Amino acid sequence: MRMLKPNKPISKPLRQGGAKAQAGGFMTKVAGTATRVAGIPSLLMVLAVLVCLVFLSQASAAVQVIDHKGRTIKVTSPFKRIISLYGAHTENLFYLGADARIIGVSVNDTYPEQVENKERFSYHDDPEKFLAVQPDLVLIRPMIENGYPQFVRQLQSYGITVVSFQPASIDEMYAYWLNLGRLTGQTKAAESLVSGFKSAVGRIKARTLEIPVK
Repeated sequence: MRMLKPNKPISKPLRQGGAKAQAGGFMTKVAGTATRVAGIPSLLMVLAVLVCLVFLSQASAAVQVIDHKGRTIKVTSPFKRIISLYGAHTENLFYLGADARIIGVSVNDTYPEQVENKERFSYHDDPEKFLAVQPDLVLIRPMIENGYPQFVRQLQSYGITVVSFQPASIDEMYAYWLNLGRLTGQTKAAESLVSGFKSAVGRIKARTLEIPVK
């Protein structure tokens, strides 16, 4: 009787070295996946740190302005839609180069001549007229706030920043110019104005010292 040969296996058995290689590759993939998964908290931590740094940089970039009434205004970015209800404010804003930010001026403003192209406002107007043009800053002087406190409170209740200025001395004038610069993003122009004025005052004082006293 002829002996039948056993059927050949469908697939060849893995070599010992090959099995180790495949096992090693599998473990490498698993380790790589674990590394990527483990790296997620680290990535989140980095993102959290970056967000904190951005927040801190913005907070440190903010400047503070204190007005005549003692209000502290935190300026994180320059005001862009300003209504000036006092001629002196209007003139100084133009001088600092912030005229493009002015959307309205007092009914009594006549200088500089460019004010003719600005819309007119008064503290006698209804607050709705102010709201219609969406100002982010209204500049006044103490007389307005003292005489019409309800008008100021209404503007503030609508989220409009109201700032009151009226310098009464040379030092207060310097601070006033610098504050206007901070409010409008014209800090360098304000610093230059203060520096130039101080130099002019110094020259005048020097000349007056040369005048003999009689």
